[in-house]
Amino acid sequence: MPTKGLYAEVAEPSVNKRIDVNLLPAQNEFLNAKESEVLYSGAFGAGKTRGGCYKLLMHAVIPGNFVGVCRKKHTTLRQTTLRTLLKPEANLPSVLPEGSYTHNKSEQLIHIHGGGDIYHFGFDEETRLGSLNFGACFIDEGIELEQEEYEMLLGRIRNVADPNRQLFTATNPGAPGHFLHKRFLEGRRVRGRRVIRATSLDNPYLPRDYIRTLKSMSGTAYERYVLGNWVAYEGSVYPMFSLKKHVRSNKGSWDEAIVAVDWGFTHPFVLLVMVRIGADTIYVVDEIVERGLTSSQMTKYAVGAMDHYPIYGVACDPAEPAMILSYQEAGIPAEGADNSVMAGIRAVQDRLVSGRLIVSPVCENLIRGLQSYRWKPGKDEPINIADDEVDALRYGVAWWDAHMAPTVKDADLVTEPVEEGVF
Repeated sequence: MPTKGLYAEVAEPSVNKRIDVNLLPAQNEFLNAKESEVLYSGAFGAGKTRGGCYKLLMHAVIPGNFVGVCRKKHTTLRQTTLRTLLKPEANLPSVLPEGSYTHNKSEQLIHIHGGGDIYHFGFDEETRLGSLNFGACFIDEGIELEQEEYEMLLGRIRNVADPNRQLFTATNPGAPGHFLHKRFLEGRRVRGRRVIRATSLDNPYLPRDYIRTLKSMSGTAYERYVLGNWVAYEGSVYPMFSLKKHVRSNKGSWDEAIVAVDWGFTHPFVLLVMVRIGADTIYVVDEIVERGLTSSQMTKYAVGAMDHYPIYGVACDPAEPAMILSYQEAGIPAEGADNSVMAGIRAVQDRLVSGRLIVSPVCENLIRGLQSYRWKPGKDEPINIADDEVDALRYGVAWWDAHMAPTVKDADLVTEPVEEGVF
């Protein structure tokens, strides 16, 4: 590692805490790991993404180096990992200080002044992957990747500008059958690979109410999300959902909203209206759940939502492109939503745990769905029964996280009054 240039001090373990005075033990171990493959496997709130961004910076400050940072979806990367890298978070600074880099967004390239380049990408952009030549690459939320994608990146860690070439991954734990578990945690330890594990309870800086929510979980959810263990799912998909915490009326008004749609005829058509309160809390303020609707009736409901709420976008089940087109022809800003089931479920779970998702009492069908949605025994796959409302919620959360960046405005800064349950 370098001894000169921007952030050269991160090369020395003795001064790692100059990066962040609140560096956690697992983050520190991750930064100093020299193996060619490193896995940071941690529960909710274990500091995985921030630790990965600091490690990315250690490689990126090397002049002439070319490093990568990726997730399965580039849109998700922009609203998660890149925000940690480039934007302050609560009481934490951005990993890259303003003025220390230039960012060419169209090329997806960040140049470190006096150092190398960071290329950010997703595996939904195959044409951009090409013949990459990385000195190091950071995979955030590795549980989303397929084994072939991981191995493709391994074959691109060959840039000689980096004296300690690495592929390093941060992830929530998954099922024991996942390739990362088999690669890092099963059998004998393989030279050149290292796993670092952390629990939620290892982070003393997490808010007390957040810890209380985590400790209220049980069974598989507690094992995965709090203790960070790789275990098969069982029971409820959303065991952290609480009527007391997540269901309440928020009388007032909003100036940003989206609609989430799950198509149906025999199964119910579901339309959810989701508004912003505070900086980044989703409030599901309204629902439509009806069977046997015609195309024109489904369109009428969406138009009605646009007449009553300040709608920014309409996230739809991508399985019906003809219906999406009919919405667009009616002037509705509809588009197919991300239908990655497990990634969408994790996004909803994370918002429930952090309290950034609440539901109006008028949304009785969604509330029942959140309570009854369950896993197939021993599988990372939900049971597809009475899942229409939670599917619509998943589409909406995925769209929100990709398009609606957190704001700094207060929840009291409102526009025109809007009442709940207008349909």
